[in-house]
Amino acid sequence: MKKSEQYNYIKPSHYSLWDGCEVFDILKKVLTKEEYKGFCKGNILKYQLRIGKKPNEPIERDRKKIEIYEKELNKIKIYEYSIAEEKDKSS
Repeated sequence: MKKSEQYNYIKPSHYSLWDGCEVFDILKKVLTKEEYKGFCKGNILKYQLRIGKKPNEPIERDRKKIEIYEKELNKIKIYEYSIAEEKDKSS
């Protein structure tokens, strides 16, 4: 990486496996819904516990990572809620 290039810590290029496919996409396909929720919760906890402790890394970076995993977890919860709501309507 050239000095002039800025590294994207939130969405690094090495997480993009090929056109339109990222590590998150593979994890969602390989893990069960419960496993993926656990993965997200584990990462939220990891970043919360280490926030401000990693040398030369701004606190905002960990906060952003926490936010990303919380959004992923919320997507699952919203999906589960909408499925449950549809079941209630059809009953």
